[in-house]
Amino acid sequence: MGTNDAALPTGTGSATGPAPTKPLALPSWQDELRRAVRDPLELLQLLDLPPTALGPPAGTAFPMLVPRGFVARMRKGDAHDQLLRQVWQF
Repeated sequence: MGTNDAALPTGTGSATGPAPTKPLALPSWQDELRRAVRDPLELLQLLDLPPTALGPPAGTAFPMLVPRGFVARMRKGDAHDQLLRQVWQF
């Protein structure tokens, strides 16, 4: 059993109950961070935005690190998306 699925039901199943189910396989948080978007241009490409859509990100002490699951919730082609604005430093 992985670290993310310890609390998930595995289903015991019976003649009158539901069929057995497999535990949900979730990537580990380490894998999510390893795959996260770190490059501003890659983020813009994933969102189908031109490089000039938002201007260069402001200099910051914190580098960009956006999990791909978070990117998937952003609206493509929308430079005013509220989730995008949470990670793009102006």
